[in-house]
Amino acid sequence: MRKPLAFAALATVLLGGTALAEPMFNRIATFSVPSNLPAGRDPKQKTVAEIIAANEAGTLLAYTDAEQKGIGLIDIAAASAPKPAGFVSVEGEPTSVVVLGDRA
Repeated sequence: MRKPLAFAALATVLLGGTALAEPMFNRIATFSVPSNLPAGRDPKQKTVAEIIAANEAGTLLAYTDAEQKGIGLIDIAAASAPKPAGFVSVEGEPTSVVVLGDRA
């Protein structure tokens, strides 16, 4: 009898926090991935932002682009107006990205 009661109490505490969460996703901006490609790359070629990571300050996003074989960077210091922050070509197709400080 004690275990179900303890479980119910724990579930109530944990789920109570979700009541304060935003009820839906609120988009504040979009970003066109081809605008971040380096000079010389054909913007009509397939490109896709897949895995995304952010720096601790929340001012920089890094994303993998397996189609273009690189890591894209987006400046989100002004979150409602994201800007291209660079593209790093890599060999092969990146499958993950991590941001440490301001380096991806």
